[in-house]
Amino acid sequence: MEGIGIALDPDDRRIYATDLGGSVYSAGLDGSDRREVLVAQGNLTGIAHAVLPAGSSV
Repeated sequence: MEGIGIALDPDDRRIYATDLGGSVYSAGLDGSDRREVLVAQGNLTGIAHAVLPAGSSV
């Protein structure tokens, strides 16, 4: 499907991307080690990366 969002995690050297089919993917910053994280989660329009302080709860 068409890519719609991207987020970078430079600390772990990973890229996270979403597509219009509702899937989330992860890969190394160089594109290697691609993994499907979630599949067909509904319409996704983006993704964000947040670093939370240690001990915080979500």
